Amino acid sequence: MKSLVLLAAVLAVASAAPQFNNYQGQQAYKQSTSSQQYVEQSSPEQKSSLSQYVQAKKPVLPPIAITSFSRDVQPAGDYKYSYGTEHGINIQEDAKIKEIIDEKNEPHHVPAVTGSYSYVGDDGQTYTVNYIADEFGFRASGAHLPNPPAVPADIAKSIKTLPPLPKDEPVQQVQKQPAFQQYQQQQYQQRYQQYKQFN
Repeated sequence: MKSLVLLAAVLAVASAAPQFNNYQGQQAYKQSTSSQQYVEQSSPEQKSSLSQYVQAKKPVLPPIAITSFSRDVQPAGDYKYSYGTEHGINIQEDAKIKEIIDEKNEPHHVPAVTGSYSYVGDDGQTYTVNYIADEFGFRASGAHLPNPPAVPADIAKSIKTLPPLPKDEPVQQVQKQPAFQQYQQQQYQQRYQQYKQFN
């Protein structure tokens, strides 16, 4: 008798325990005998709790192997790096810090960066872009990149007939914005911190 009471108590406790899995299985849908259609019998609470367990399948891509990697960072800010992947992506960049004099005759240190990157397009052709980035901006070139049209002959001829600029009028130069100079300084500091971290 004691074992029967103990068994009944265990069953009562087990059935009263909170249910963490709200999936109702076949109880969530009842089959109608007359129309053979399914009727939903779940509450809004069940819908929201079920949706948190259902996730859309995400495609998993295999990792791409790095076939080559090199990096050389100097304390003065000069650096070189390059890497290549098994899919034909190759990148290389070389930066030298150079000193320029602004319109106020104040020296500034700016990076002169040259580099290139190449990749294999969907058509199987390898595309290469060479670039220069310095105080004059970013300039890229590549066989697949568009080029500006040639200056028409009439306009080129008329430009040659223009009088030269007077010597006493200075040519206005583009002034750098303080925010850009601040950004450059932050970049130099980050590169130096990275150099210190790895050396």
